[in-house]
Amino acid sequence: MLQALNFEIPVLAPENGIMGYRIIKYKLGMTYNDKNETNLQSKFNIFRNIDPKTFENDIKAYMKYQSPNELKKALIQAFCNPGQSL
Repeated sequence: MLQALNFEIPVLAPENGIMGYRIIKYKLGMTYNDKNETNLQSKFNIFRNIDPKTFENDIKAYMKYQSPNELKKALIQAFCNPGQSL
């Protein structure tokens, strides 16, 4: 997923699991019900006809959030302020 997002390419993945959660939460592409073949076909047809630029701003924001610099900041905050949430 991160490899595609690094090139600002939206992702199509199952709606369950961590990838599905992140795609839905951060609007990084589309998800489908992996127990329903018809749903996958339908979502794939929709997905391939959507302009990738639709997701561009959300992908850029997510990739900035996932950058090594942001991770470093979050870890320092977690270690220096263990009672606070990130």
